[in-house]
Amino acid sequence: MAATPEIPFSSTQLAQRVGDFDTIVQALDYAAQGTTGLCFYDSKGILQQTASYQNLRERARCAGRKLNGLGLKRGDRVAIIADTCAEFFTLFYGCQYAGLIACPLPLTIYLGGKSAYITRIAGLLKAADARLLCLPDALDALKAEFATVSPVQSLCFSEIESLKEHQDAEPLGANEQAYIQFSSGSTSEPKGIMISQHAISHNARAILRECIRISPEDRAFSWLPLYHDMGLVGFSIAPLFAQTTVDYISPTSFARRPLLWLQLIAQNQCSITYAPVFGYKLAASRFKQQENQFDLSKIKVAGIGGDMIHADQLELFSQTFAPTGFNSQSFTPSYGMAESTLLVAYRHGIKTDQINKDALEKDQIAVPDQNPVTSLTLTICGHALQNHKLFVGDANGTPKAERHIGHIYIAGPSLLSGYCNSEADSGDYLDTGDMGYLCAGEIVITGRYKDMIAINGRNIWPQDIENTVNRLEGLSNARVACFSANENGQETVIILVESVLTDQNASDELIARIKAAINASEGISTKIQLIPLKTLEYTSSGKLSRARARQFYLSQGR
Repeated sequence: MAATPEIPFSSTQLAQRVGDFDTIVQALDYAAQGTTGLCFYDSKGILQQTASYQNLRERARCAGRKLNGLGLKRGDRVAIIADTCAEFFTLFYGCQYAGLIACPLPLTIYLGGKSAYITRIAGLLKAADARLLCLPDALDALKAEFATVSPVQSLCFSEIESLKEHQDAEPLGANEQAYIQFSSGSTSEPKGIMISQHAISHNARAILRECIRISPEDRAFSWLPLYHDMGLVGFSIAPLFAQTTVDYISPTSFARRPLLWLQLIAQNQCSITYAPVFGYKLAASRFKQQENQFDLSKIKVAGIGGDMIHADQLELFSQTFAPTGFNSQSFTPSYGMAESTLLVAYRHGIKTDQINKDALEKDQIAVPDQNPVTSLTLTICGHALQNHKLFVGDANGTPKAERHIGHIYIAGPSLLSGYCNSEADSGDYLDTGDMGYLCAGEIVITGRYKDMIAINGRNIWPQDIENTVNRLEGLSNARVACFSANENGQETVIILVESVLTDQNASDELIARIKAAINASEGISTKIQLIPLKTLEYTSSGKLSRARARQFYLSQGR
């Protein structure tokens, strides 16, 4: 990796204000008075773009005036393909100044191929009731195809740049919406979530003051996709509310070179980063101590979110990177969702709860159990944010006692205004769709309600079966999906495993190994199918989409 002689935006003389803004525009107006900003690196670790907050504000206001010349009305939705580049931020914040509602959309053209991507974007445009689609120049060739499936006008980033400027509009105010965030869609189709200026202000403030405990010396680093709440809120809007510099690489760059994430953190002395567990796992698998010497001692927050948190995989990361000065106490397990802007609960440091597996599956109670043969270890995700509430209850919202598994309900000022084209639920609490229990007042996640498999009076969590497969020799990095389907009038546990095997004997042997391991750990029989690589789809946060895995399986007519 090429050395960078000077770290951009390494200091500022501006007095730090932490989250005390009513709108995104107010936050950017203030940050523009300092000398911090955004840095974008390519897959080789070479700095490609920089944008100080001052420059970003100027470009965003200019973009807002250009958007105003397209005949858009106040509050219209503008979809933006969220490429990791300065141009995306220019348009996202430009919408704030133009009185328009930005809607970041995914840049993942490979899952399912080009045709599937075009169809997916067309569906999201319709769901958001978008009036304009803004595309990276690299997708210019797709404009004609978008036109065949959607009536929404599409313009490339450079085309918007070349438009004439019109008059300034009134920026989005404190009582208006801020943007639309699509849910990850791990158990269903993604839903457009309306986030208000009020909600983002409260959540950003809580993230910065409670979870991160931000200081003027902090610097953040992210490879997370910007169409997901952890990337957009956690590593763009929240840092903006604290005038914090952020360094970026794209998700694709991370996938190709996972260690680049950590190397640039060390180079730029970053102190804050977040990733799903698989990110930490992938980086640990690529590390070779004798070849990669860097210093991670500056990291004070190594956040984890986006999916179930497996402490054993984080322990592997801690052990692997101990020689670099990484402090395992910087791990910050978190629970969040787009419906609550981003963060719901967090804790500093890893703490686990070891519970009896049978009691969990049969009685839905988390009974402490120290026997490694009969127990399951879950990670505790902490208390709810201040001024927010959380409880565990039954399907009707009646609270349950501690250590009783149920639906997780949340309330507070960070909650969504509603879903696109529908009103918000009139109730005080939102049923998150997640299941869990309280342990000394802290939340423990057990899985998604819609993912749970009911077999012979037991409630089995698919991630437990998937983890069993990943613990087998040679399958630690295999992509696995578990779900149930009705076959011949009987509910059957199906497991899809991506594999490169072509020899029938080798395939049969692998299937037999998997069956034996699951029978030993869960006491159930399963149907296993080996599928080609890159068949399983993942959401924007890195969650496995079991719903799409099930659709794929059923589409084969088995």
